[in-house]
Amino acid sequence: MSSHSKIAEALQLAEAAHRGQFDKLGVDYIEHVKAVAHAVRHLGEKYEITGLLHDSLEDCEDRAIEPFAKLLFQTPQAERII
Repeated sequence: MSSHSKIAEALQLAEAAHRGQFDKLGVDYIEHVKAVAHAVRHLGEKYEITGLLHDSLEDCEDRAIEPFAKLLFQTPQAERII
């Protein structure tokens, strides 16, 4: 899987996980997730993916963990990031 497709998959998972969620100002919550991913993008793909998914598990308890784990734990570095 290419770098771009992993990031695209992470974004899709995050968008699905946070659909209908808003921050305290009423802004779509996915905007926060994207901002975190953008802030760490310079550190590499794994950090960007982790930035996109960082709230997906804790804020979305009704979501299955498997898609997130599969994407995050494809590399040893992801375990240290989380």
